[in-house]
Amino acid sequence: MMDKTQSIYQQIANNMIKKIITNELKNNDMLPSIREQARSYQVTPKTVQNAMKKLEALGLIKKVQGSGIYVSVDENQRQTLIQNEIHKIYQQFIKEMNQIGFSKEEAKIKFLEACDD
Repeated sequence: MMDKTQSIYQQIANNMIKKIITNELKNNDMLPSIREQARSYQVTPKTVQNAMKKLEALGLIKKVQGSGIYVSVDENQRQTLIQNEIHKIYQQFIKEMNQIGFSKEEAKIKFLEACDD
């Protein structure tokens, strides 16, 4: 999970978002406690708390006092997350194609050709 271009808490948040996208985490699923997640990711509880704050700000989780943290995402939100992920992957593809000498238009053509395979 180590991506040196992103903070660790952002990587944890992105990991949770990918789990929502793939339906590994579904609406109303209870997340492990902050301490459990910290042990799992081998980080401090504060790092996990920062990731949870990010997810809460995005409206993807909700904290229920005395109960825990729950996934709070409907299908429309999930589809938006999927579209955002596709866009990021496409933008990374265009960037990498530019680095090896393809124009944006040439890269688009190659991308569409690859989609037809």
